[in-house]
Amino acid sequence: MVALWLLACAGDTDTTAIDSVDTVATVTDSVPRDSQDTATPPTDTAPVAPWARMSDAQLLTRLSLDLRGVRPRLDELERLEADPTELDALVEAYLDDPLFGDRLMAVYDAIYHTDTRSFWVNFGSLFGEDWDSDFTRQVPISVGQAPLRLLRRVAEEDLPWTTIVTADWTMADHHLGRIYPVDYPDGETGWHPVSWTDQRPAGGVLVSTGFMQRYISQGVNFQRRRANELSRILLCGGGWDPALVFAPSVGADDGVDRDSEEVSSLGGHTWVSSPSRPAVDAFFAAHGAQTLLINGLEVRNVDHTICTHLAKTGGTGGDLPDWATIIAQERASDFIIPHLALGGPAFTGPFPTSVVRVSGTDALYQMLGGSLLTYSQDTVPLFESRSVLDDFAAARQQAVEAEGATGRRQALIADHGRSLDVMAQAEPYKDLLKASSSLSIQAANAVAVLESGLSRCVSLSQTYNGYDSHTSNFWYQESYQNELFTVLDELMTLLASTAGTSGGSLLDETTVVVHSEMGKTPQLNSGGGKDHWPYTSTMLLGAGVTGDRVVGAYDGALAGRPVDLGTAELSDSGQVMTASTLGATFLALADVDPGDWGLDSDPLTGVLA
Repeated sequence: MVALWLLACAGDTDTTAIDSVDTVATVTDSVPRDSQDTATPPTDTAPVAPWARMSDAQLLTRLSLDLRGVRPRLDELERLEADPTELDALVEAYLDDPLFGDRLMAVYDAIYHTDTRSFWVNFGSLFGEDWDSDFTRQVPISVGQAPLRLLRRVAEEDLPWTTIVTADWTMADHHLGRIYPVDYPDGETGWHPVSWTDQRPAGGVLVSTGFMQRYISQGVNFQRRRANELSRILLCGGGWDPALVFAPSVGADDGVDRDSEEVSSLGGHTWVSSPSRPAVDAFFAAHGAQTLLINGLEVRNVDHTICTHLAKTGGTGGDLPDWATIIAQERASDFIIPHLALGGPAFTGPFPTSVVRVSGTDALYQMLGGSLLTYSQDTVPLFESRSVLDDFAAARQQAVEAEGATGRRQALIADHGRSLDVMAQAEPYKDLLKASSSLSIQAANAVAVLESGLSRCVSLSQTYNGYDSHTSNFWYQESYQNELFTVLDELMTLLASTAGTSGGSLLDETTVVVHSEMGKTPQLNSGGGKDHWPYTSTMLLGAGVTGDRVVGAYDGALAGRPVDLGTAELSDSGQVMTASTLGATFLALADVDPGDWGLDSDPLTGVLA
């Protein structure tokens, strides 16, 4: 996935209020083609800075959060401070901690999606009247957790990872032992490894009842749907290849494979050029002076879902708002729709009424225009039905408010009232809220939305899969990077030709941020593709940042080099930039205090104009 953020600054010179567009562009793979250049790569004479090692306490904190989902206890930090050699022993203890298993299940449920707690079981046919309500409540939970418990046992007992799809056993608790065809031990309770007794083939989670019920497959398609869902763990999707455009200083001499060794330069920018990507050259020629390139961002993961959360929120929890929502919420009262999602993922966190999504079915557009009312088997009088429904909704809202409420119900009532107000106020803008699969059309609509003052933030998305070039990397990356830079050129040109709020153009008031949630490995795999890599690049275009500049760098292994956040210059005593670094920078650019959101990085103030 490639994400573009547009942060449009307000007009007054004594303020730093921000309008923003969060744009997500996801790009698909197509037909392979060989296009490798064997020219000699340029020589990089700049010395490679050594890694800046984290302190022992920082390292233990990161390991504890990754492995257990919690920070180290005070006594653990004191133990490490007294004897730094205790680090390995503490990590081994973390792996034996039950929280490690809990963390593993939570992380992978975000991919499996089996813990829905809504599986249907016909208890009457199984037990007649011999069942109780506690049992019926627990069984759907256990059904969904069983595949995750299998994965947990594989990890905790250090079994081969392939066991998750080859095991001839599953996991069951005493509830599942009553309904599953398994040899659950008599008299036991809790979770145990058990064998199937119904002759189903060995297949690990693929043949678990929880997975089968969650991902229904027809008998003729050979479990393709379940296999595809599982591949999200084994073959995660996404990530552009920084070596093909942004990292001309590394190449064949470093063991980094790329499609071209041709390098172009203009002003402060140097990039990898290729006849297959003419839009890249055209973009830098037209907009390089307004472009800031940031290289060597560490994303700390290689899973598509987790990296998407990290890139947009700085964390992996589903309860965190994304950067665009935070920025929009700061001035929510000034906009009808503070954050408009024309496409792509949007994480609302505690601000659900600040975000409105446009679905692929155009439900929002049809609802605002009234045509959604025709989706009925009964005839609806359109000339009066809309006003009747509006009057009913308003009356119902007033009646509910009159009843009085506290706590969560009071918040829900307020949110509902806000939604009704948004519907009424957004109707004149309905043509801008129509769904489109074209990133070019979405970009044009986003600029119009900013111009109209409807929203502070807008999210865009290309609807096809992105940069998942595990085979034929060069062809896929060439095609979709070329398309991306074509749209970026269109977007920048449109912003420059659209009047802003302070007498100049929208481009004078807008910062566009373009990034991918992960990168690609330095070397090609056996299929000519590249796999996921935890370092990537970001571009910031337009106002608010220092353009015609490259910040950060990759070393010969395509890993990020440390940077001084205050100067944005390479520094051995600096730190490797992360998604939190970017997020803190976005918030600072929007005059939002990053400290209010508990980020584990300071902003990159050295790039702010």
